[in-house]
Amino acid sequence: MSIDVSSANGKAPAQPAEMSVYFNTVNKNLALSELTDPDFANSIAAELHRATGPVQISIANVLSWPDDLRIVAFGFLASLETPVRYFPKQTCTPRDRLFDAVLDLLADNSDMTVYDRMKTAALEVAVLFYPQSLEGCCDHIARRLRELGAKGVHTTALVSAARQILKTITAPSPEVQQASTPVATIFPDLGLSDQVMVPPGWILTESGIHHRLDGDEGLIPGPVLLTQRHVDADRSTELLTVAWMRDGKWNFHIAGRGTIANARTIVEELAPLGVPVTSNNAKSLVQFLADFEAANLQHLPSHKVAHRLGWQGQGGEDGFLWGDQLITSSHAPANGISFRGRDEGDDQLVQGFHAKGSLEEWLAALKPLAEFARAKLAFYTAFVPPLLEILKSPNFVLDLSGPTTIGKTTCLRVGASAWGNPDEKSENSVLNRWGSTACWNERAPAVLNGLPLFLDDTKHVQDPKEMARTIYAVTQGRGKGRGSVTGIARQDRWRTVLLSTGEQRALDFTNDGGTRPRVLSHWGSPFGATTTAIGELVRQLNADVSQNYGYAGPRFVQYLINHRDQWEALRKGYEKTVRRLVARAGNNPILARMADNFAAITWTAWLVHKAIPLPWEYKDPIAPVWREFANEATEADRAKAALQYVMDWANSNQHRFFERAGHDKTPPGGWVGRWEKSARVPGPNRDEQIEWQSIGFITLPLESLLHDGGFEPKAIIRMWGDEGWLLTTTEGNKTRRKIKERVDGENVWLVAIKREAVEAIQH
Repeated sequence: MSIDVSSANGKAPAQPAEMSVYFNTVNKNLALSELTDPDFANSIAAELHRATGPVQISIANVLSWPDDLRIVAFGFLASLETPVRYFPKQTCTPRDRLFDAVLDLLADNSDMTVYDRMKTAALEVAVLFYPQSLEGCCDHIARRLRELGAKGVHTTALVSAARQILKTITAPSPEVQQASTPVATIFPDLGLSDQVMVPPGWILTESGIHHRLDGDEGLIPGPVLLTQRHVDADRSTELLTVAWMRDGKWNFHIAGRGTIANARTIVEELAPLGVPVTSNNAKSLVQFLADFEAANLQHLPSHKVAHRLGWQGQGGEDGFLWGDQLITSSHAPANGISFRGRDEGDDQLVQGFHAKGSLEEWLAALKPLAEFARAKLAFYTAFVPPLLEILKSPNFVLDLSGPTTIGKTTCLRVGASAWGNPDEKSENSVLNRWGSTACWNERAPAVLNGLPLFLDDTKHVQDPKEMARTIYAVTQGRGKGRGSVTGIARQDRWRTVLLSTGEQRALDFTNDGGTRPRVLSHWGSPFGATTTAIGELVRQLNADVSQNYGYAGPRFVQYLINHRDQWEALRKGYEKTVRRLVARAGNNPILARMADNFAAITWTAWLVHKAIPLPWEYKDPIAPVWREFANEATEADRAKAALQYVMDWANSNQHRFFERAGHDKTPPGGWVGRWEKSARVPGPNRDEQIEWQSIGFITLPLESLLHDGGFEPKAIIRMWGDEGWLLTTTEGNKTRRKIKERVDGENVWLVAIKREAVEAIQH
């Protein structure tokens, strides 16, 4: 039914700032200014909702509505819950949608002022009624305008104009922005400051997050927000703690700022953890978190995080990180550093550093160690790592090896118990086993910087070369150099001591000349004879330290921090001890190179007794075991070991040497050198035995043989020459460590080892 506003109920036609409404046989002219009153607008909406017949509204005079009141009127109509039929004008068909009725008004308007006003009206209706379909509505408006002959009409321009209208009519006022909702009023259990606010333009509830301008588009189906800011203590990069609720419980994860600023990486890192983010809503979550951080930058608590344990800051000025606890001086600021692993493996490695039981019970359990110098040596060594940085002392390995069931692992457990859980069967233990991957073997000492690395039982090693690489990495104190996408990756560095056990010596896995002097190898039982009484002592010791641990190490570190003013004196005393031990080593160069490690153990033992009331008196820990280590150091002579290795091989492969083989037929793989045969020849009185005088190796096969044995070929050949073990050739003023001999008819250069050198190492 059409409306005749001039006659209905005797009412006068609607004025320019009025809207004519017909319902229940009543025609009302509503002043648009009255609709700005929420109470009035709500009462009219309720009255229309109760209408028993159709509600019909004329919009014929929309062109006369002021801009500010037109948007109010359209907003009122968009809020109605009752069906409405709209009449653009007497000659037009009534419409069920206001959008279609407004488009009908676009016909036959050549006045550009009217044209622009009606275009704006159509866009306003699209924004208010169909905010999720703006592109489709604008395309419809553009087609309608082109039908009417309009030029230069583009859908993209209309969409941009519509979005600008959307922002204008929905943006919170300055008053609303200043009165944003405190997060603490929504989630009081997070403990955030009342100054941490929901960012303007966003709605945050227990059911999720959405933007006021987008409605349900990009909805995050659960609360996600930021609770802390972090700065990486080593690299100065920023991180943020992301909090999200799942199954009624808050979860937390420290993520790199770059991760949550990117739609792809935020899905990759956070979605597997249970954060309600997908590829569909990732952009919305990235924007929300960016707005949240910007709005609360000064009010989110800020902390430092570290990827490794041990001393923090320049010269350890920020304290010592033991597990998740930062040990500092009493006057250090409360806002310290916390550990943040790069992955779950790092976190698991660190979780073993905690305390259980009591210090008193632990000290009582240690009483039997008083009688065993070798066991005490391992015990003291476990305390050395925090001192390495202070003393500027190099990393090293203490290797306890020998037959099974002699107490080696018990020594490791006792040392580990000073720092944390010593039970290697536990999920979170500071005692680990050999046999991990190459990546773990490099990553572990990097994380445990300033703390000991305990690896038990070398029989689990599958690849001896991997064990050699681990020992090398530990003693060198740095990881492999690697490239990155943009350049060179940061190289990890660390100070630590590796305490290792096995039925086979760690030295047997590596022949590297640089690392062997850094491996203090001890063979045999740390507890002497393996009697029944010793077995019971070891069993009880294991049981006691498994229930009482994690007190002594932190207490030792606290002592060092409290006596920081004595660090320089400690360093000078250590250097003096090194010089004394070097002199004691005499002509043993390997033992002399171990002097700084022995000195570090000596000073550590003295300081441990200062910091902790151990149940025995301090005595020099090196004196009782000096001779044993001296013997091991002698065996570690690289040049002799390499020569013995080469001769053992040569004796088993005499057929590969020209003349020694007794024929001229080239053996499989070719000749490796020339080696004369021993012979008995007639003499003036009796036959004489003529022995070989030298054994010559072709350079390439010799270098390959040394390399396979784990030796550095060029370094070994140079050392042989320095020892005078090689035949040489003089050419002018130059002396070569090779001679030229005939092998199968050809003159070739040979590395010729003297017979007397071989006899010297065999006696």
